[in-house]
Amino acid sequence: MMNPVGVAAQTQKLKIGDRIVSICGTSAEGMSHSQAVALLKNATGTIQLQVVAGGDTTVTGTSQEQAAGSLTPSCIFQDDLGPPQYKTITLGRGPDGLGFSIVGGYGSPHGDLPIYC
Repeated sequence: MMNPVGVAAQTQKLKIGDRIVSICGTSAEGMSHSQAVALLKNATGTIQLQVVAGGDTTVTGTSQEQAAGSLTPSCIFQDDLGPPQYKTITLGRGPDGLGFSIVGGYGSPHGDLPIYC
């Protein structure tokens, strides 16, 4: 869910269905929903999200490469439609928060899922 007047919507960079790869440099792989929420709420200053557009992708490469926050040629995002857009989004917290909700996470009611906007 995205608040149409929230900070995230105003940037016009974050879209519903984007898969969050990292939050403030911390890999979101294997992260629970509550861990992601806590990281977003407790971050000070600007919040940097690394996302893959569309949410219909898989990530290849090792967990260690992803956790280090570096994307190398061995860590290419691919899907059936060709390589998706990988982007870094920086948000400042507004008076009502960031303006978006997340879904998924390790241990979610629907199974272990990546974190999505």
